[in-house]
Amino acid sequence: MKGSQDHDTYANQSASASPIDPRGVASIHIEPQAPEYRTMHPQPLGPPPAPPQMISQFNHALYPVPTLASGQRPHDERIMQSGVALPLPTDPNVHPFPIGLPPSGPLDARQFSQSSSSNTSSAALTGPRSYDSGDLALIATDLNNLVSGMIFEVNNELKNENDVKFKELDQAPLDFVPPGPEMPRLKSYNHIPRNVGIGIFNVSPKERVYLQEFYLGFASIILPFSAFDPVQMSYYNPMRDILFYCAYNESFMLAAILAQGARSVFMQSGSVDDEFAYYKYLLKCLELLGPALGDHMAKVELAPLPNIEAVLLTVLLLTSSNAANSKQNWRPHLRGAKDILLKHTTSRKDLSKSKLLLLCKYWFISFEILAGLGLKFGGSIESEEELDLLFEYSGRDEVHVLSNLGLVAHSGFYLIGGYHIDLIPAWKDLIKLLNRKRKNLDYKADESFEYLRLLAIFERQYNVEYVNKKALLKNSDFHGGFIPAGILLDLISVNHGHVVISWMDTSQQMYCLAATVTILTEFLGVSFDSPQVQALVRRLTFYLSFLTTCAESPPLIKCAVMMIQWPMMVAGHNLFRAEEKLLILEFFALAKKAGSGSAEYTASRMKRIWKNRETGLTEPVDDGVDVVTY
Repeated sequence: MKGSQDHDTYANQSASASPIDPRGVASIHIEPQAPEYRTMHPQPLGPPPAPPQMISQFNHALYPVPTLASGQRPHDERIMQSGVALPLPTDPNVHPFPIGLPPSGPLDARQFSQSSSSNTSSAALTGPRSYDSGDLALIATDLNNLVSGMIFEVNNELKNENDVKFKELDQAPLDFVPPGPEMPRLKSYNHIPRNVGIGIFNVSPKERVYLQEFYLGFASIILPFSAFDPVQMSYYNPMRDILFYCAYNESFMLAAILAQGARSVFMQSGSVDDEFAYYKYLLKCLELLGPALGDHMAKVELAPLPNIEAVLLTVLLLTSSNAANSKQNWRPHLRGAKDILLKHTTSRKDLSKSKLLLLCKYWFISFEILAGLGLKFGGSIESEEELDLLFEYSGRDEVHVLSNLGLVAHSGFYLIGGYHIDLIPAWKDLIKLLNRKRKNLDYKADESFEYLRLLAIFERQYNVEYVNKKALLKNSDFHGGFIPAGILLDLISVNHGHVVISWMDTSQQMYCLAATVTILTEFLGVSFDSPQVQALVRRLTFYLSFLTTCAESPPLIKCAVMMIQWPMMVAGHNLFRAEEKLLILEFFALAKKAGSGSAEYTASRMKRIWKNRETGLTEPVDDGVDVVTY
């Protein structure tokens, strides 16, 4: 197959290799530090809204987060980003940026009224699109249940109103100031600025720590592959920009973001204060959701689209955090999101005219693809009719909007999914086949032409080239040894040399190979240990060959390995060589370190599969656990 090169060519490079062009090294993906901590509104803008009745049972627990002592850090002083260790700013007025990247500071109030010329779309919002109160009630109920489920898992001692540690904090106000009547509200979500910083929020110093953790950490889990701005010559995270931009206008989303930041800090610090902050902001998210919906319903019984977009984004944000949790039943919480998107799709309205609604659709679809491909029970969409509607590929208009948002590269590479945007219809059809087999114990694999059609699609897509089909490259593979910027390349040191990973080529090929293995083993009856399957498995594990030549875990693009967990899971289920098992386990350890909530369980499940094969036993491997490889 074209592009299949010998592994040793890339794994063992001599010290005599031509030196890396310093310009090329500087152009490798490095994401900037969180922007400086100046605020747009130095004075509070009025009291927060009164607590709604919908969560009165939680109101007693709205305590503030204890402030860190001067100089105290809740987690490690340095954050690894794309191979470069960058110190976190200790002075809130310092605005450090990596060498080779131009600074892009936080936006001021004037910039919120307009977007840059390079970030606008011809598809403008033609007017407020409305939903009835039933739609809002459904999505609000989903968010309420989702957050309540997350709250349930918090340490019970923190939820005891008689707990001495927090009792005297019971009536203290919330630290951050939600947007009030004096704060300018955004008229449209169709013009999203780039590099939105944490300085737009009027928050306490401790909350800045949580926002910074979200900015540098959790946002990279949501979107490991960043977009590239050819004007600024730097990478940016469009998902983070969108979430911050909406959170500036919707306080319940800001509370959700603070909750995730606090949780990330807690996972590193183990501090009870940080865990309690996570709990507090989840509660505040529920409290603020009530007025947000009530204010709109009081107007005309109809809510303008921007508000429901923000609620929908908050649901997807928290679901992305929660789906890898083995104790959570995440599917019911997406019911409202699914119904809203279905309603809009069946109404035949032009989805591309609302950028955020289109983003919600494709974020939801990407989540469903991972669940539909990798889970025993599939995703939250059960009927093929709903799959056809939600996965409807409306052509270049939608791709143009996604590209304008920074989520589809010029090459067609889909950053949220990790593959070409044109693969989405093929994923839908493969999920249909898997669902038929899941629902029917007597399923007969006799849809031969459909299997062949999909195999042909994945073979064609396997041969798509973004940078170089070899995927694992040497600096000599680039003209003049110069490694270009903006195409998701990663540079790592191995055995006195370097390997350049083309993540677009790597991820694209791995997904196509994993899909091919799935069709062969699930529908064509080809055994996992057959020469045909093992040839594909060896190719899948080849992409990890650099791990065997690194003295320690390589400093990759932050969270990039999380994008290829499903292909690696498919490889792990079908390999049997001891050296490949070690390589797969090392990969999932790396994914866990990057922040994957499912990596540890996936590795444990693979070990049980291997043990059953070695011993001839048929012990269960799932234990009723149902987590997404996210």
